[in-house]
Amino acid sequence: MTAARETLDRHLPSRGQCGICGIPGLDARHRVIDAVEGQVKAGDDPAEVAAELDLGLFAVHAILDWCRQNPDQRKRGPWLDGAP
Repeated sequence: MTAARETLDRHLPSRGQCGICGIPGLDARHRVIDAVEGQVKAGDDPAEVAAELDLGLFAVHAILDWCRQNPDQRKRGPWLDGAP
């Protein structure tokens, strides 16, 4: 497990089962990652994104770090490890 993944797990609390994907065991945190990454790429300030999504600024930066360090896994999501 990378340092970015450990930080991400520590600062981004579980959101429960993703009701959109329907993949058993897939936490809805991946939707938060999508939102953070998309909003920051669109030019939104990370502090504003943190406030809007009820996250700490450190969590936003942990998400962005994880996305930069894991571009290949990014499309699968960090919580699909071991999922079918």
